[in-house]
Amino acid sequence: MKPDQISVRLNGEALEVARGSSLDALLASRNIAADSMASARNGEFVARSARSACLLADGDEITLFMPIVGG
Repeated sequence: MKPDQISVRLNGEALEVARGSSLDALLASRNIAADSMASARNGEFVARSARSACLLADGDEITLFMPIVGG
């Protein structure tokens, strides 16, 4: 791994991303339609509006899933 990179997992897949990357940037780099997915970092829900401020750290586990709606 390069010094300016960190290692994260996205739905179990190991990835290297630039240090200082946001969750939003990660999703964009993978061409993921983020508006249709819910997200969590290390088991903690991350709202869509908070993704750009959610900076990734080495070892983070990112999970994307379909939101459950209904009543």
